[in-house]
Amino acid sequence: MYHHILIATDGSELSARAVEHGVKLARSVGAKVSFLTVTEPFHVFSFDADQIEDTRPEFAKHMEARAEHTLATAVEVAAAAGICF
Repeated sequence: MYHHILIATDGSELSARAVEHGVKLARSVGAKVSFLTVTEPFHVFSFDADQIEDTRPEFAKHMEARAEHTLATAVEVAAAAGICF
């Protein structure tokens, strides 16, 4: 039925549960998985502390590191379940 499942994650506790559920679904039907995370753009005027404290390059570097960590965590869950990605 499913051959490839796209799982979105933002690193939150709720999305971690979604990753686990998606991986379990993939394992049960023999599907591969891909993970996706999206970073909001930098805004000069913002109330978000990450954007107030950082310059645009610092924000980009910070968000890239966060995305890498988020995706690495999801990949660990899939690898532990023996899922291809």
